[in-house]
Amino acid sequence: MKRVYFVRHAESEANVARLHGGPHHPLSKHGEKQAQFIAERCTKLPLQALFASDAIRAQQTAGVIAKRTSLVVHTAPDLHEVVMPSHMRERPFDTPEAIEAESELIENMAPGHRHSDEENFDDMIGRAGKALEFLAAQKEDHVGVVTHGLFLRCIIARAIFGPEVTPREVLALWRGLRSENTGLTIMDYRPDTPKSLWRLYTWNDHAHLG
Repeated sequence: MKRVYFVRHAESEANVARLHGGPHHPLSKHGEKQAQFIAERCTKLPLQALFASDAIRAQQTAGVIAKRTSLVVHTAPDLHEVVMPSHMRERPFDTPEAIEAESELIENMAPGHRHSDEENFDDMIGRAGKALEFLAAQKEDHVGVVTHGLFLRCIIARAIFGPEVTPREVLALWRGLRSENTGLTIMDYRPDTPKSLWRLYTWNDHAHLG
């Protein structure tokens, strides 16, 4: 059995500004404190390897964890956040126009369909599958991963429902599962049970935030 400990990155400046931010936004001051809390939590976990997306906020979060656990941060670009259409990037996500655009994007998500230059359903689920295969192939039994809230739900959907996961199932998790910055999600990989390779053990545990 392999256990993977997923951590959503700490609060970023884009989170504070409520933007559909890109990979360049750093942690906020509050996010830096959150990173210290999850790093302290990680000292109590049997982590043997640590991976992070290439976004600055994920790299900074992982860097604090690495310092406290004496691990090296390995960058895994496939762990980046879901890519929104370019006309939505760096824009507030709670304006009426943005809410309408996001609703249109989500409600019409379907295999093979693409609105503009966003990462569509096939892209997201294909990348989630690659991420799971990558993690399953690691030699360590306890692997830490710093990634992003929306893409983490794609990973969970792909792991639970398998390669035949549908947009409806993904949307159910997008809407029904919420995550805190630095929330801890744990999954087990069980190669001895091919009909249920991945099992969700813990979702969004953020007890370390108080």
